[in-house]
Amino acid sequence: MWTKPYYEGLNDEQKEAYREIYQLSDRLGTETISLGNRLSAGEVREVLEAYYKDTPEHFWIVEGMETFWMEGDNAFLELRYLFADEASRSRAVDQMEAVLDRALASLRSNMDDFTKELTLHDWLIEQCVYDREAYETVLEERPIQGMEASFSAWGALVEGKAACAGYARAMQLLLGAAGIPCSYLSGTGIDPDTGRSFTHAWNVVTIEGKSYHLDSTWNDQGTWLVQDGQYRFSGEGEHYISHRYFNQTDRQMALDHQDFAFQGCNSTDANYFVRQGLVVSRLDEAEQAALVERLTRIGMEQEQPLLELWAPKEVQTLFDKLVHPEDGMLYQCLKAANQQMRKKVFQEGQAVAWYQEESGIITIRALYEEEE
Repeated sequence: MWTKPYYEGLNDEQKEAYREIYQLSDRLGTETISLGNRLSAGEVREVLEAYYKDTPEHFWIVEGMETFWMEGDNAFLELRYLFADEASRSRAVDQMEAVLDRALASLRSNMDDFTKELTLHDWLIEQCVYDREAYETVLEERPIQGMEASFSAWGALVEGKAACAGYARAMQLLLGAAGIPCSYLSGTGIDPDTGRSFTHAWNVVTIEGKSYHLDSTWNDQGTWLVQDGQYRFSGEGEHYISHRYFNQTDRQMALDHQDFAFQGCNSTDANYFVRQGLVVSRLDEAEQAALVERLTRIGMEQEQPLLELWAPKEVQTLFDKLVHPEDGMLYQCLKAANQQMRKKVFQEGQAVAWYQEESGIITIRALYEEEE
């Protein structure tokens, strides 16, 4: 189910041009696409933008690298391709289909759409690493020659390296193949440390009839290493998968995502923290029991456990209550989890934890005792 929301926003003449481009997009530059005299240059640009955002399945097209010109009132277009010839493109299509089949094999027939989305989201992050070089190239407004694949679903799913556009297009393909409506959204990302803004891309998904923001790029936390007694981002090796940006509302995303056209994500019903029971408000007995259960589960399933909680209100107060050096609940919960573990155990008096004031997300990096 590959939805085409940007196509629906075009006028009739633009839709006809869109369909022509779609039908001819596999010609690999062997001919010029003539769009006639129906559209102005500005209207053609709108068609191209809609086409690029709607069609991750045409992963062999390089966005923004087309040649477009007007002769009088007539518009002409030549697309740019990742592959040199039809044989190469055909092999690439077969490879992509094999990857999609492998991803879909991770789903079970009894999964609801939320669980399918979560499974495919985590699968993508495990398969792909963020292309920081491509990001820096765009940020510095340098040519992306040689890095074009990182901005496509091909880069994310087959080559295993992508920038945000590649992650977003890969999610479109994966969720579309699973029958979940998913569209591409572009806007501006804000670096929380520097305040610097940059072009960014993510997705809007529909779960149980309601829309949510999903940013798989920013949920890919790479790896963290201990340096000088602190955890620092490494970017290589085993991934830490965050769900900070999994099915968020407009308001939550607007904390560090701006200038996005789509508005209408107002529900928290399928928010990751809500659906997974990871919202804390009082840290009463019930919430402590849930925390112990969660710590036990990740302790048995993950080699390097990372846990996120959402405290929509009074996050600092709850954080202090969790990690107080003498009687913090976190350490009591680690001790209780250890009683249920069957392998190496947590260091009961030590964990790395931090929180984001604006988002209310508390992150806990639990540490294991050294194995003998």
